[in-house]
Amino acid sequence: TEMFESDNVDLKKQMQTYNGLDHPFSIGDELLVENSQFLLKMKTDMPNVVVFTFNDTSSWKSDMNIYKAHSGFTLEAQNLPNDINLLGKDAPSILQKDQAFYSRTTYQIIEKLL
Repeated sequence: TEMFESDNVDLKKQMQTYNGLDHPFSIGDELLVENSQFLLKMKTDMPNVVVFTFNDTSSWKSDMNIYKAHSGFTLEAQNLPNDINLLGKDAPSILQKDQAFYSRTTYQIIEKLL
């Protein structure tokens, strides 16, 4: 909840535009997310992680929709989502025919012992 009340200019802009986060961050090779009970460790060889905070549930037209905004989040390891617009044909997200793509991302959940 701290990020939703942050004074950081970039975070404030994201909150106003998307009612949450849907934004790539360069994290190096490891990201840690924690609460009082668990630690989530993410390691990746990708250059960015998009953090998405499940911002809007209004498009889910279902009587079974029990979810509320920000009741979940994703950590998506990937190239910069906009790289084709910035780098054109040199964007690393563009794969050539028959070109293999390999990447490794791991997630580890660690329970904090009280």
